[in-house]
Amino acid sequence: MAEAGRDPQIAHRPVPGEKDDLNTLNDIRKVAFETYKINGTPSFVINGESFDGQPTWPALKAKLLDLTK
Repeated sequence: MAEAGRDPQIAHRPVPGEKDDLNTLNDIRKVAFETYKINGTPSFVINGESFDGQPTWPALKAKLLDLTK
C-alpha cells in the first residue's frame, strides 16, 4: 500500500535519514521510559523528577511554585 504523497513503486523504501531518525526517537523513548517512567504525553520532568500530577496548569503551577520556596 502506498503512503500518501509517495510513489507506490518506492513507498516501501525508507526515506534517506528515516532509519537514523527512527533509531534516535526509539533511543529517546527508551531513556524516557526507563529513567522517568514516561509512557505517554503530555509528560513533564522537573529538576530530574517526573511530574506525576494531573497535567493541568494549576497543578503544574503549584509544583513549580513549590520548587521556588
